[in-house]
Amino acid sequence: IMKEILEQFFKFIQYCMDNGVIEAGTALFIVMCMIVFCLSLLKIEFISNMIDTIKNRRKNELLKILSNNYTSAEQRRSAEIELSRLQNKELCGFDDVLRQCYCVDLASKYHNLVTISFFKKFQSSIVICNSFTPSIKTGVYLRIEWFLGVIYSIHLILIAGLFIFLSALGNKELSFWKHGILYLMAMGILWLCVIISKQFPSRLDIRLLEEIKRQEAQ
Repeated sequence: IMKEILEQFFKFIQYCMDNGVIEAGTALFIVMCMIVFCLSLLKIEFISNMIDTIKNRRKNELLKILSNNYTSAEQRRSAEIELSRLQNKELCGFDDVLRQCYCVDLASKYHNLVTISFFKKFQSSIVICNSFTPSIKTGVYLRIEWFLGVIYSIHLILIAGLFIFLSALGNKELSFWKHGILYLMAMGILWLCVIISKQFPSRLDIRLLEEIKRQEAQ
């Protein structure tokens, strides 16, 4: 499906260039944006499938151990701890136990401000000090992360706008189903924009993290 959509897309770009609707530089920019978008989709799908496969396999192994009547008490306890670690990772996004426990404690302590999934956006802000004590790290780089999220969202919105613009340009030349594909792709890009924007901290999220850090320092 992706191959067919790309073929139609490139044919339409070529048609616009041949008829002087868009210039070569504009066509190159549109094609580059499309390539970045496709690579983003492939990367997200690949990483998501890979993580789900590994995560579910590990969980199934642990559940199998726990359901085995011949499992020793020590093995059962270790399996329960590992299963709990995997569940906490799904909640807060951290793999190590130290930061998992820290995020769980913070989420419980400041439940009126944030939930435990809030910390998924701050993978680089929850750090472990030399004394193996987790702490919150804030600074200018948090604003940089927010700015990158804004730039990426604007990039996707522009790509969606380009598809709608292409549909408007080819109002008479394109068939109904081609217009439908362009609008569906625009809607898909906007949906992807919403999903990706949630992976970056907003300015409100940054202020909440700074407030938690301030209260922890008191």
